Amino acid sequence: RRGSASAGGVATATRFRIRFEKGAAMRFLSHLDLMRTWERALRRSGLPLAFTQGHHPHLKMSFGPPLPLGYRSRAEVFDLELDRPPGLDLAERLDAVLPDGLRVRDFRPILFKTPSLMSQLEGASYRVRFPRPFVEQTGFSPAQLLETLRARTHELLARDRVIVRRISEDKVREFDARPSMAALQALDVESPVVLDMHLRFTMRAQARPDDVVGLLFPGLDPRSVDVERTEMWAERGDDRLDPMQLLSSP
Repeated sequence: RRGSASAGGVATATRFRIRFEKGAAMRFLSHLDLMRTWERALRRSGLPLAFTQGHHPHLKMSFGPPLPLGYRSRAEVFDLELDRPPGLDLAERLDAVLPDGLRVRDFRPILFKTPSLMSQLEGASYRVRFPRPFVEQTGFSPAQLLETLRARTHELLARDRVIVRRISEDKVREFDARPSMAALQALDVESPVVLDMHLRFTMRAQARPDDVVGLLFPGLDPRSVDVERTEMWAERGDDRLDPMQLLSSP
């Protein structure tokens, strides 16, 4: 069963890290609405939930960095505290009360004091898929698209500075997004091709996948591509550790 074999201590643990999918049906659900949806599901689950003290008790749970609107994900994560060990499989119980588009991938007990997810996680990986209308607009064949992506990502990463211009609420902001670009890799593992991006969470200067697509294909609408967050991570030397690996890493 998912999660139950991933680590010891499940039977006695009261704190858990839960990783879940946010599918296509939930792409346009905001982060705030996502948290509310999870809270409703948890209250329906019958699990022995832990609450904060005070006049307005809240569930003891904390989420990782928000997912941009319009993206799907197989790597969203939150930490949950219970009043006592649950005595059952968390994934099965939660999947039974979650709406379409949300599904638990795995879970792991938190056996020691750990920093918050927001303070631990340093970046995320994304897989960008290019729908047929987008590819047709480029004028490239699949083979040409792969070679073009490889050449353009290499050129982008070779720059000292990569200026992103972002417009919101009639305000224009420019910043250097190059420090947030850990790696870009064009692959032909799917049809026609995909672009894997590894992007750091740099304060007020973080490139989003649509920013990168806009730089690679100026003139085309980057919002028309399909973006999936595939993992979140912290950097430890040359390694990227996912949220579950961080539980057993100093």
